[in-house]
Parts: sequence; C-alpha cells; structure tokens
Amino acid sequence: MTRALSLILGLLCSVATLYGPVAFSQSYPVRPIRIVIPFPPGNPADVQARLIGEKLSARFGQPVLADNRPGASGQIGIEAVAKSAPDGYTLVVGQVGTFAVAPHVFKKLPYDVTRDFVAVSQFSSNTLVLVVSANVPVKSVQELVRLSKQKPGALRFGSNGEGGLPHLTMELFRAKTGVDWLHIPYKGTTQAVTDLLSGQIDLVFDTYGGAAPHIKAGKVKALASTGARRIEAAPDLPTLIEAGVPDFEVYGWFGAFAPAGTPREIVRILNEAISEVLNLPDVRDRLRALGLDVGGGTPDQFAATMMDSYNLWGRVVKSIGLTPQ
Repeated sequence: MTRALSLILGLLCSVATLYGPVAFSQSYPVRPIRIVIPFPPGNPADVQARLIGEKLSARFGQPVLADNRPGASGQIGIEAVAKSAPDGYTLVVGQVGTFAVAPHVFKKLPYDVTRDFVAVSQFSSNTLVLVVSANVPVKSVQELVRLSKQKPGALRFGSNGEGGLPHLTMELFRAKTGVDWLHIPYKGTTQAVTDLLSGQIDLVFDTYGGAAPHIKAGKVKALASTGARRIEAAPDLPTLIEAGVPDFEVYGWFGAFAPAGTPREIVRILNEAISEVLNLPDVRDRLRALGLDVGGGTPDQFAATMMDSYNLWGRVVKSIGLTPQ
C-alpha cells in the first residue's frame, strides 16, 4: 500500500509540474495592469506604452493603464516601480537614457537597474535626429559647427534632463566636434521641443517621430541622424557620419521592465503577449511612422541588449570626462 501511495503521489507531482504553468497562466492577469511612464504625455515612451497597452487590454481582457510619472530624469517613476510588488501588475517603460546612461552620470540613484528590475520585452529601437530652430541660420552640420565655434556658448541645447540619452549624445557631439553649447535640461523632451518651436532654445536631439511633424511643417530643420544608416522614413536626411562627424553612432531603445522577483512565468506571459502585439500590422506601421524599428525577442535577449548599452555608455561617459552629479 505504501509503495502504491508513493507511486500515486509521484504521478500527481508530475502532473502538477506539467500543468502547473498552464493553470498559472490562466489565472493571470485577473486585475488591471499599470504601465508607469517616467516622462510626460506625448513622449515617445508614452506613445508606445499607450499603443501597446491598448492592444494588450484587448488580449488580456483586463485594462492596461498608462501612468505618467515624470520628473528627475525619469527617476521618480522608475523608483516607484522598483518598490512595487513583483506580481506582474506594475511595469515601467525603460529606455537607454534611464537604464543604461543614468547609472553612470548620477552618483546615487534610488535603485539599481541591474539588480532591481527584470527585462520583459523590447518595444523598439531608434536613432536620434539633430534638429535646430528655424531661426538658426544653418542648413548643414558643418555650418552648425562653424557657427558654434564662431559664437561659443551662444547656442542653447535642450534635453530631457541631465543624464538622458539626448544630453549624452550632445556631450559626445561636443567631444567630437569641439563645439560649445549651453545645456538646458527639461523634465521631458516635449517641453524642450515646445521651447525649440518658440525660439527659446536653438537645438535638440530628438526622435524622428517626435520631430517629424515640425520638420514637415518647416518649423524646425533636421540636419542629420545619429545612426549608421539613414532613417527609412527620411531617406534624404544624412547621418552624422555622412555629414562629417567620424565614428558617430548612437541608438536608443524602449521596452518594458518589471520589479525584480516577478515570477518568470508572468514575465513569459507578458513577453509573448507583447510580441504578438508588435507583430500586428497596424502596430508595426505606427512604430515605423514614428521612425522606430520594431522590437521583440525574448526577455533574455532584451536583458542582454540593456547590459550591452549599460556597459557601452559607461565607457563613453568615462572617455568624455563627465563627472557624476
């Protein structure tokens, strides 16, 4: 009897092991999921999170809510998620500036991106565009460099905050060209672009999707992109390498992270659902119209992308002599 009972218990354990993840996946999610966006509405991270969240809501049968928490170069929203329960119901949109750059330019963050989060899914990748006000009398990168050297410190550069990717891209540009610009940090790119349009500042590094409406309307001028290849949606726009700045290649990425300790099965469910959304034709078309390359891949692949960027920008920050704040 004892042996028979042992066999039955062993069989039950095997069945539980086999079907446990299925039962678990059927019970998640049972309530709304919140995606924290550590930037203001209208930011590229915000646009993507809302687009993907809407599609996820339909797939899960549960609301996927966008929660904008801007401030402190993204730290306010990211810290809130780091302290959230690791249950799969709170995510944060991360990007290169907040997860790969900021740890190297701030002396003390209220979280550790390599320890306090788990990668879920990459939404997209992108290059930036160097955009100048219509009032700046230049039509090319070389003309901008000449003007900047003629009037050192006169041109005002706006970014989405100290330590963000646009800020560091500007620092890299200054290091390679010798220009001297006045850096004006904002809480988000949206505010910087607003001041660019009104002539309060002179130039920004922005995503193509964010700048495209203003470029097409003639309100600002795009001089070059930061990638190794031209942007598909703007084939006439040269890269900075083509414009005469050697070895200049900067990419960004966006994606979802969850608090460390989130069950791997939940991460898998979220990753597969996001991958399905990213494969929808209307989502792919929307992302490409924003000048973004569609993401995807496994959580491990996204984690590797994040760490590659983390290590790369750590070297760049050190090489250009930025002092942690």
